[in-house]
Amino acid sequence: MFAVFVACMLAGVTALTAPAYANSCHALAAELVRAVDGLTSGRAVSSVIYLEHPQFKRASLGCPSRSRANDIFAESVAAKPEAGFYDVIASAGATIFSVPVKDVRNGLLRCARMSARRFGREVATRYRRMTITCATRRTGTQITVAREPQ
Repeated sequence: MFAVFVACMLAGVTALTAPAYANSCHALAAELVRAVDGLTSGRAVSSVIYLEHPQFKRASLGCPSRSRANDIFAESVAAKPEAGFYDVIASAGATIFSVPVKDVRNGLLRCARMSARRFGREVATRYRRMTITCATRRTGTQITVAREPQ
């Protein structure tokens, strides 16, 4: 009986001291769902949580780990997305990185303009300590917003 008690206590202490990357990532996804209208959280695979929204063909939230920084990826339904597409990404990016929505939106629009001039190529820009990568294709526009850990 005592051995079972000690084993349970060790398991509890181990669980409490283990890093909670998945829990913080799921908490961030839940915060995104509350902050952005129409956004829903989907399945979680490894360090990626898939998101769904009417403006997106595909979207995901990348959780921080040893090999990647925190990021958000979205692909538009149309080659020339509506303004709502950028608004949704800007509000999600502002929630994730704790920066003003206006800064994220300005960086997105700047990257999208550069990407539209270089059709088919991927463009990476830095804006307010965020790395924004855009690519315009025939099927849609792909945008990734990441911020290096401080």
